[in-house]
Amino acid sequence: MKQLVAILATLTLAVSADAADKIESAFGLTLGAVFEPRPGAVCFSKIGYGYAYFFAANPGNPALSEYQVFVSPNTHRIYRIVGIGLYADKDKGLEIGAAIETFLQNKYGEGEVGAKFTNREIAQGSRHVTVIMSGRSRAEIGVVYEDKILMDQAKREDLENQVAKTLRTLDGAGL
Repeated sequence: MKQLVAILATLTLAVSADAADKIESAFGLTLGAVFEPRPGAVCFSKIGYGYAYFFAANPGNPALSEYQVFVSPNTHRIYRIVGIGLYADKDKGLEIGAAIETFLQNKYGEGEVGAKFTNREIAQGSRHVTVIMSGRSRAEIGVVYEDKILMDQAKREDLENQVAKTLRTLDGAGL
């Protein structure tokens, strides 16, 4: 009998763990895939490690109005995908943000509340989905998909580029 209870408990845990979707993609892009910007695409920033671009989500989400993708500087692998929604009515925006949190928890599993105004992170190994809500007079919602291993790779590539640039311009001046 004890063995049967143990087997049932193990199966219940296995089903619960497998019931959640894997954090792999968002808004038509896949974490770890190589991102090829369209001709004429403008890199809006070199924040973080590598480059960030706006993109047209396919599919998008009606609660979000802007989409960004962050790629490593050399291999151009996607390490972060972001959707942003801005709301003039703070209360409505926060209500929508809470609904997004609930949807993502149902899809990926429970998360933990962070220290920010509202910041819930759902983690699966190196991959995370974070819902960030902030604002004083208006609400800003951010839905961030990120792979920490790929972000570390982007950091290494960025550092290698900085070292290579320094070595190319190094001379004996002032030494």
